[in-house]
Amino acid sequence: MFMALLCGAVYFALLAQWGPFPTRLFDADFIHPHLIVRDLAHGGNLFQWSNSAALYAFPDWLFALTALLPLDSHAAALVSSILLTTGLALTGGMLINQYLALTLPQAIAVYALMLIALRTTASRVIVWLLEYGASVYIHTGATLCVMASIILARGIFGGRRPGRYAVAISIIGGAAIYSDPLYFPWFTAPLLATAIIVATLSRKVAPLLAPLCIAAIHGAVFILERIKPFPSHASELFTVDSLTAARFIGEAVVEGVTLLDLTMVLYATALPLSVALLVVSCVSLKMSGRIAPHVAQDMILGLATLSVISLPVVFGVIDHASKLRYVIALVYLVPVLLVRVIARPTTAPRLERLSRWAPALIAILAVPLAPSLFETFRVRPYNELITCLEAHSLTDGYADHDFAKPLIFLTDDVVHLAQVGHGGNTNFSNRWRGERIDGGSFQPNFVLTDKLAPEHLAQFAQPHTIIRCGSSDAWIYDTSSIVAPSR
Repeated sequence: MFMALLCGAVYFALLAQWGPFPTRLFDADFIHPHLIVRDLAHGGNLFQWSNSAALYAFPDWLFALTALLPLDSHAAALVSSILLTTGLALTGGMLINQYLALTLPQAIAVYALMLIALRTTASRVIVWLLEYGASVYIHTGATLCVMASIILARGIFGGRRPGRYAVAISIIGGAAIYSDPLYFPWFTAPLLATAIIVATLSRKVAPLLAPLCIAAIHGAVFILERIKPFPSHASELFTVDSLTAARFIGEAVVEGVTLLDLTMVLYATALPLSVALLVVSCVSLKMSGRIAPHVAQDMILGLATLSVISLPVVFGVIDHASKLRYVIALVYLVPVLLVRVIARPTTAPRLERLSRWAPALIAILAVPLAPSLFETFRVRPYNELITCLEAHSLTDGYADHDFAKPLIFLTDDVVHLAQVGHGGNTNFSNRWRGERIDGGSFQPNFVLTDKLAPEHLAQFAQPHTIIRCGSSDAWIYDTSSIVAPSR
């Protein structure tokens, strides 16, 4: 566990050295689970929220429980992300441990080194994907559950007590699907497809039983998630046509290959690698005539990778770098897929000898990265804006979606902003428009104008005073003269 934590922290520190990642962690969406947790702890409920299309609750809200600890909010969010990368490093290492004769700490270190190597070559488009992959919220929870489920799936097709593994997957998958339906096509469908292939080629019905039960439970949860009773936004499915989605992915691949982005090259090979793994697994099963647990697991890994690659095109959901979150699982599945493909009987011993040095390499990397990690904890985003508002005693006001929740979170609700403008109804509690998180009174007397369109600013009267705070003007009013705008 210590090695997983060390690897998670090193990978996080490496990401924090480049680009706007530390600030992006406090994006209105990424800190959403933390604010949900705080709101529920103060008596709020989901019916008061304008929720996103999916809840992203499990395991995201578990990581977001750091928001209830006696930590600075800024530190709490960073700790959440490090715990997430630790969990991903642990599950990735456990999968690699099933393919190479390594200790678990060595396998975790190998997996982390692969993630680090991919990050150091990433070009502009892929950086979005890698940084989303270290943020609590938006499909990272489903990715972690898929990784854990692939580990457990091996026991269904040959474990001593397959029922236990089936129950564990049913519970993990059910919670994941109600939080993020992408788990179903990413894992449940590949599991069921694998069971059908195995049953067909082995001419045995037994391999179908547990997967069918799991699929039935997950299917029921999937339907329940679609008809959830609390308010939620429509999904982004079919927002673009499949041809547009395919064109965007194709252009991104060409750009990455042109820039010698090894990460993009590896992702581009994920399709043929997963197909090759499936073919080899089917041939092995057909020739042996018996069900080998590792062969079934290989099928699930290959089919899961194919599912992640194809879904954004089939359902038309990707036409911008920010939409790469729909293939976020590739960040963590592809290194495992690569190890599985190259870990053949002739190459595995060499890999194992080299891999025994991986923990030492991680420890060496941790030394120069430690100062940058501490710096990430020290430097606070929006610091100039927050300092200015507090200096002018501006604590109750209105702001755009991109400012409202981050400032509420980072100031522990000292500065409380009701969300207005474009996206005013996105992921925000209606209760917070009339009171603070803890139920205290809300008496707005200013508006942050940055990112508010003219038609939204027109809902406010002319301010008594205008001051500049950070990147935004602040329109200041007497509390009696400001008018609560429509959302």
